[in-house]
Formats: sequence, C-alpha cells, structure tokens
Amino acid sequence: MNNSAEGASNRNANLAGNLRYCIRENPERVIHPLCNELPFHQIDASEITEDGIFHISHNQRLYILKVVNRPLYWPRDTDVIRKELESLACFYNVPNIVHNAGAAASDNPYKTFKTRNIPPVVIGILLEVHSGGSLQQAFAEHRTGMYPWRQWPIQIGSALSHFHEAGWTHMDIKVSNTVRDAEGTPY
Repeated sequence: MNNSAEGASNRNANLAGNLRYCIRENPERVIHPLCNELPFHQIDASEITEDGIFHISHNQRLYILKVVNRPLYWPRDTDVIRKELESLACFYNVPNIVHNAGAAASDNPYKTFKTRNIPPVVIGILLEVHSGGSLQQAFAEHRTGMYPWRQWPIQIGSALSHFHEAGWTHMDIKVSNTVRDAEGTPY
C-alpha cells in the first residue's frame, strides 16, 4: 500500500481490514492412498524427509524404500502408486519380478489441520534389495562378462510374459530399472 494513504479515507485500506481467509485441503488436489487399502506390512516413515530411494535395514535385512513425496504432488501420482502397489501384490511370487516387502506409512504430508483421527497414508514402497546393482551399472562398468548375461533377455522376457498373460503392461522398462541379484539374475 501507499505510505501516504490515510487509514479511514482510503477505500483499499478499509477493504483490506475486512478480508479474511481460511486454509483448507483440496481433496481433488492431493490424495495419498490410505494404508488400509493395501494388503502390505506398514513401516513408520515419519522420519523420512527427502524424496527418492533409500536403503534401510529392518530385522537385519536390507530393503529399498522408494518414497513418493514430491514438492508438487499431482492427483495422477496417486493412481500411479496404487497401480504399482497393485501390480507388486499381483506378481508377488513370480520369478524375476522384484517383491514388495511393505508400504511406508505416515501422516499425510499435505494436511493443513491438526487432528488425531486421520488414518496414515502410503508415502512409499518397501522393496527387497538385490545386491547386484542395475543392468545400467553392469553395462557402464563393462562387467557383463562376469555374469550370465546371455540369459538376461530370456529372464526379462519371462517376467514380461507373466505381466502380459495377466493383462498388464510395464510402461517403464529400461536398464536403470532392471536390477540384478548377487548371481547376476535380473529383476
């Protein structure tokens, strides 16, 4: 406002004094899946503050925690994480497909009010670790000779065949998303 504005004689100053606002959540904007929607074991992820993928240990086992917590979370992100969790549940015992070990649960990071009766939401996926790294790492480090790499297309194709037989598709197949166990078997 203008420093020379006279309080009572300035219409904008009078109007500004009467304005009020209320902060509310927009349920159409940000919806994390609720934990009770999923058949997975839950871990408390309230200590996680960064986005991305983390290595964590639980009961002396290593896991990968894939966190879905972006600064700009779009409603489509909810559908993507639900679909990923659904596919992990559907293909849990299928060879050459990474297995889900649980879902990371926390308070909704976007809630704008404090209440105790809101159920926790899924903010990430807990996956089993495969210590061989990704296919991308194997190719970049020229380490394919130490693994049975000629079997990789067959193993990956077999996993994809299970997807297709169930009516699913995988939309993000790339060497950085394909991991290997210690023996070099791809997942």
